[in-house]
Amino acid sequence: TLADTLCEAEGNSRCWYSTPDGTGNGAIDNPGRLETLIPQLAAGDFLYLLDGVYSHYYQNNGTDYIININKYTNFSDPQPTTLQPITIKAYTPRGAIIRGDLARGCILVDGVSHVIFDGLVVEDCFNKGMRIGWDVPEQDIRLTNMEFRNIEYFDDSGFLYIHSYDNVVIEDSVFHDYIPKA
Repeated sequence: TLADTLCEAEGNSRCWYSTPDGTGNGAIDNPGRLETLIPQLAAGDFLYLLDGVYSHYYQNNGTDYIININKYTNFSDPQPTTLQPITIKAYTPRGAIIRGDLARGCILVDGVSHVIFDGLVVEDCFNKGMRIGWDVPEQDIRLTNMEFRNIEYFDDSGFLYIHSYDNVVIEDSVFHDYIPKA
């Protein structure tokens, strides 16, 4: 019920809700899509991914990822900080599955700081389940209670690829089924 809605935001921060096929404004009773909600996030906000399989690739200035937070992504003001990060979290731990097409990576973070990812399953990605950093390194990314699985690789790959970012923290996460591409 709405009375039992999970919302951990404090003060002026907000909670947003997404579903794989959402078309709404991000309210719990009108969830939206990842690509429309991510730019609306501001310091201290939580974006909850409701249970389901998220497999829609979103193009953001030439890159295709399911969660695509690259240097051309602008969060809303106030900007996230160490004390008020943005959190992207599974509503039910490991109930939100980021499922790739085994031909591309699944999550990109580049040019942004102070973001927490919590409780997501990332699977069926190619070469990188998640790429942190490309050409605009920043800092302070946290992965908590994540599961990376069934990542196919060929070269320059990993479950998690970190390039030139400072203070990336990984805790209580599991990585399994790293598969060479035939």
